[in-house]
Amino acid sequence: MSNEPEKFCKAPFKTAVIDTDGTLLPCCEYMSYKSKLTPYKLNADDTWMFKQWWKKGLDPLRESMLEGKIDPGCEHCINKEKNPNLNSLRKLTNAMFSEDYNEIKNDYSQNIKLYPKQVELRLGNYCNLKCIMCGPYASSSILAEYKQHKNEYNKFGIDSNYKIDHWWEQDHNKKTVIDLISNAKEIRFGGGEPFMSPIIFDILKIIDSDIFITVNTNMTRINDNVINMLKKFKKINIESSIDGVGEHNDYLRNGSKWNMVSSNIKKLNDLDNINLEISYLLQHTSLYTMKNVVNFANETGIEINFNEVYYGSVDGSGHLTINSALEQDVNNFKIWFNSSTFKQKNTIQLWLDSYKPNAELHNRFKDYVKMLDSIRGTNFIKTFNPSWT
Repeated sequence: MSNEPEKFCKAPFKTAVIDTDGTLLPCCEYMSYKSKLTPYKLNADDTWMFKQWWKKGLDPLRESMLEGKIDPGCEHCINKEKNPNLNSLRKLTNAMFSEDYNEIKNDYSQNIKLYPKQVELRLGNYCNLKCIMCGPYASSSILAEYKQHKNEYNKFGIDSNYKIDHWWEQDHNKKTVIDLISNAKEIRFGGGEPFMSPIIFDILKIIDSDIFITVNTNMTRINDNVINMLKKFKKINIESSIDGVGEHNDYLRNGSKWNMVSSNIKKLNDLDNINLEISYLLQHTSLYTMKNVVNFANETGIEINFNEVYYGSVDGSGHLTINSALEQDVNNFKIWFNSSTFKQKNTIQLWLDSYKPNAELHNRFKDYVKMLDSIRGTNFIKTFNPSWT
């Protein structure tokens, strides 16, 4: 009988993430700002930083995992698992690696700490879009907007001290990245927008063609150079970040043009070595956008992976979640939903079942999109036609 703790996760023992600012994370959904663990960054004078972090820096988290304790930085997965039909990263990671709890615990007790098998690289916050659910930490465009309209952002209650130190340009950090990917079995690129990073092609050239690559992309930077580079690999997974079709896409991912996105999707979908997926976030605006995205996925034969927006996205208030929606909009959505048929319907039903209307969050959501509209010259009400117009 297994003695594995209920919320045990293999990530601190098997995976690693280098965040946009060089912060080292055990996984891509770890909330370092909520944890009491000391953060490590790739900004030292040599390559010791990662080695110390991987060998010793993660030990408090590893020990908590082995003892069945839950670190506050793991909150997103724990909350997500309240919806059993949503694949939390914890569950996906545990299924990915064959070693069981006892094997991992035994290796740890013997101080066996091999290189991470799965690595995610976020090579800076370069991004050409200003997505409604994003912030300066993952978008250089939002960072520029924030600096230009700091008073508007601050008045709403959003402040940012994100600083760019260009860690990826330092030779010792490049060596660390090369060392990591040389020992990995799977490499994931996140962002920002990966295909905007000035070193993305240098990194891709180094990676062996047999390595399994996953790229999360906004689909606006797919050109001939990108396609020719991707053809090198035997198998690639492309996660297309799509939360709306047409003008819905253009609003939610400000700076994006749907015609270009859909054209690039077709280009990649025609390549034999690429598995193309839609990565869709369940959030307040899903009540207006999901129908068209599901129809688009059915028409193109592309599968959708549903994830829920981070509760703390943008400002930590939860104003982007379904709980900020009015009951009338939820009821209007259900008219389509109840008559529809698609693979992940149970997942969406549980998301709807979690709905707890919150008037304060609703007002904050309205104030948020009003602020964005005043800065960007957009019009939320005209684009989505919510019930509260």
